[in-house]
Amino acid sequence: KNESKIRGPLSVLEIGVDYGQMKLFCESAKKNKISLKNWDAVDVKIQKKHLSKLGYDNFYEINLESKTFSLNKKYDVIKN
Repeated sequence: KNESKIRGPLSVLEIGVDYGQMKLFCESAKKNKISLKNWDAVDVKIQKKHLSKLGYDNFYEINLESKTFSLNKKYDVIKN
């Protein structure tokens, strides 16, 4: 929370997103609202329709062990 006050809205990348449990958990902590720029998802199989409803912004459907995987932007938080 303090970091988002100092830097402004945070950019988050969630690795192994499944059905969005981490984002839902973070949003359920009403006392600790964090200002977000975006919340992106990486997984081998993206449930895009479901995750879009939860407010995920960008999706990377790829195996992290793949030689072609790379991030096209910088993130303040990377969570797996």
